[in-house]
Amino acid sequence: ILPAPTYERSRFNCAYNSSDDGSTTSGTGLRGVDKDGKFKFVARITGKHNCRWSDNYLPPLRYAHLGLGRELKLDAGLLEITYYNGAKVVLEGPVEFTVEEANACRLDVGKLTAKVSKRAAGFTVETPTSTIVDLGTEFGVEVAPDCGAKVYVFAGAVELQSAEGGAGFVVKERIEAGQAVRVDPQGKRTLLVGLPTPAQTEPIYEQYVKADSPIVYYRFEETGGTEAADSSGNSHDGTYYGNPSLGQTSAYQQLGNAVEFGGDYVDLTDAINGYEKFTIELWLNRGTDCSNIRSLVSRDGWSQGYVHTFLRNGSPYTLSVNGNDPTDAAFSYIFIAGRWHHLVLTYDKLGKVADLYVNGDHQQTISYTTTETADIAPLKIGAWLRDGHATPERYFYGLMDEVAIYGDVLGSDRIKAHYYAALFPNHMRWRGGFNARTTSSKSALAQPDGLVVRADPGDINRPKERRLTPH
Repeated sequence: ILPAPTYERSRFNCAYNSSDDGSTTSGTGLRGVDKDGKFKFVARITGKHNCRWSDNYLPPLRYAHLGLGRELKLDAGLLEITYYNGAKVVLEGPVEFTVEEANACRLDVGKLTAKVSKRAAGFTVETPTSTIVDLGTEFGVEVAPDCGAKVYVFAGAVELQSAEGGAGFVVKERIEAGQAVRVDPQGKRTLLVGLPTPAQTEPIYEQYVKADSPIVYYRFEETGGTEAADSSGNSHDGTYYGNPSLGQTSAYQQLGNAVEFGGDYVDLTDAINGYEKFTIELWLNRGTDCSNIRSLVSRDGWSQGYVHTFLRNGSPYTLSVNGNDPTDAAFSYIFIAGRWHHLVLTYDKLGKVADLYVNGDHQQTISYTTTETADIAPLKIGAWLRDGHATPERYFYGLMDEVAIYGDVLGSDRIKAHYYAALFPNHMRWRGGFNARTTSSKSALAQPDGLVVRADPGDINRPKERRLTPH
């Protein structure tokens, strides 16, 4: 039993104040030096996406190094911070976060996911009601104003410290992988049960895609053979033709393998038609040859309602639907050669619109005066077969991965969630909440079954700059 920490001020030995009266520098977030009076950098921003900083707050420079006492106040978006010792945290706005020590931080509001390397063992997160000490793990912390904190352990274990009952003593408890605990403002701990139990073998990105019920979903995980397996559960397996390069590296580790086309294609002979709404999603890394028309996902032939998607003359993305006015919806976004992009196209016949999303963000809407019901397959991925011809044409040159087709329009929130699931898999596992039942606990906590543990491997040294968009 240890004396209770005081949560009104940081418990860490970090001199925030340079003035004799103990005041702090406000507004900039730059308020701290180490105990020897020297300003000390201990971490760096290594990635960001759609960050919107709080009003009247001076945000850090892009990929800035962070010193002791650095405050970060984010209204929205995701921010990745890597400590010099290898500890990595992802913040989701709205969030109020402080770099406390070379191996510690404080979370006052918001969501945080931490992955801690062996060199950073003991990494500590302080909240207003509790302290979480890493024991070699990955974990998440969520703090809501005046509602205490929730702690989720994805792998390994943490030590949870809380001052239950205000008796002046800290209660310390080990929380194992698969467990989740809520600590209320008075320090009372409650076990969360009823956690989700998706299959342990499925990556988080795959789970997000399947949750939206694709008609067909090619992950392209094959390293040999001629079958392109459909992961949707609808048995729309395709066939590789030519000599595509299987087992290539995809945009992010979460996505596994990719396939490289160059005069090759995937053939799906099953019929997929009669859809007034649809979504096509894929990851794309085009080659340097984008002259003429390079087909991505295109229905065989060319009749009323047939759907073709392709890059044309320098890489503008185009949706072509026979019978629509205009027939070709040519989007202005340019896909740069050699860079991965997350591409999502949605089509709504009744709304008379098509929308393009790239890397989770909406890029453009194209409106129609006349629209047709979509006829999507039989189709080719990476080529197009003209009516009356035995050999395809319009071959795509480059890499593709995670091709999914849905029979509805995915909402912008779901599209962004898919993209985030590739970038921040552990964070996206729990960001939406568990809708969990609860049971009180004062000592050993029973372990719920089946919480997914799938970590990205690899410790790092001093972090290098990394962009969170794959291009």
